[in-house]
Amino acid sequence: MLPSKDSHIQIRINKKQKAILQAAAARDAKELSSWILDRLTPKYVEKWYELCQGLRGKRNINAASHLFAEIHDLLASLNRDELSHLAGFAPQRPIASESYAYLSAMIEYAVSTKKAKMPEWINEAPPLRVPFFGSPLLSLRLHLLTHSPVAYRKRNIFIDAPIGGRV
Repeated sequence: MLPSKDSHIQIRINKKQKAILQAAAARDAKELSSWILDRLTPKYVEKWYELCQGLRGKRNINAASHLFAEIHDLLASLNRDELSHLAGFAPQRPIASESYAYLSAMIEYAVSTKKAKMPEWINEAPPLRVPFFGSPLLSLRLHLLTHSPVAYRKRNIFIDAPIGGRV
């Protein structure tokens, strides 16, 4: 949930622009400020913000697995334009480096799959020093090493089910 409204911004527009915005808000039976906020921060952006906040304090990928499952579902539910919009909101730090790398890989994979706009922040996460494998089974390591999507491999993360798939 986003914090309560305790601040404001002011923008200057001309009378014609204001009339257009007011008409659009009235058409949707909304107050102008609410209508504008709904356009700029739709529910999926609020959910993204909430999930990224939840990652704070989680020390590693396994500790945040339920949050990553929710992020997976959120990313899978978005169309290309929504994903481009969402990806532009870099997660607030501090998030543990392992979780930040995993989150970056998830976004990069989803964006490239849906041919959305790649955000600039995506390459801020360096690869993990110690590889992360999605399964503790040694017999699966070769499979994970060879089948993990590039967005994950380049961050030293080896998984079997990226966005759009579940194991």
